[in-house]
Formats: sequence, C-alpha cells, structure tokens
Amino acid sequence: MDAAADLEQRLRSGSARERQQAADSVARLQAPAYLPLLCELASCDSSQEVRRAATAAIGRFSRVHPQAFAMLPPLSRHSDPGVAIQAARGLIAARTPEQIAIAAPLIEELAQHPNEVVREFIQTEQQRARSADRT
Repeated sequence: MDAAADLEQRLRSGSARERQQAADSVARLQAPAYLPLLCELASCDSSQEVRRAATAAIGRFSRVHPQAFAMLPPLSRHSDPGVAIQAARGLIAARTPEQIAIAAPLIEELAQHPNEVVREFIQTEQQRARSADRT
C-alpha cells in the first residue's frame, strides 16, 4: 500500500486515536488532496479530539490554500467550542485583504460566543494583536 492510501485508510480508521494522528500527519505534510476528508472529520466525526485535530489541520492549510480557508467560516460556528477555537486560529492567521475581510466579522462574532472559553480565547488573541500593533 502506498503512503497516500495508507494515510487515507488511517483517516477513515475505526480508531479515533488513529484518525486524530492521521489528521496531524496531513497537516504536517500539507497535502491538499485530503482537505475534503478533513472537513468531513472536522464537521461530524464522533470524536471531539478528531474534530479538533482535523479543524487544526485545516487551519494550518488555510495560510497557503484558499480551499482550506473557505472551510473555516462554517467550522467557526460549529457546536463544539474546540472546533470553533481551532477554526478561529485559522481565521486569525488570515493574511490577504480578501481573507481578512471574511475573517474580521467572524472573529467579532466569536468574541460574543455563548461559550466563555471561546470568548476568552478570542479576547486574548485580540489583546495580543493590539499589543503587537503598538510595538
């Protein structure tokens, strides 16, 4: 079995730990062919850890792959606060004017999130950005 087939098999494994590790591997490899499967895992995997790892992987891709960035807005509204935070990380890393225009209102929306951990994460990141702007 080639490496790509092995990785896809691990992403579809019955073991949540194996799916999580595979999502981490995809992020390190920056393999865009797996983005649709990562999005599926991030959206609806039964394991919270897998959803979060898949979203984190998408966020890491988002810096260089427009398709990955486009997956972040719906994930930022996911019912799992950890998924929302991981999506926010990717949105906060927006670099192009187009990405920033999409990310800014979503980040403001997340600053009012019903979950206090999400709110605190966003507030911390906003404070960090303001501090960086002052230097």
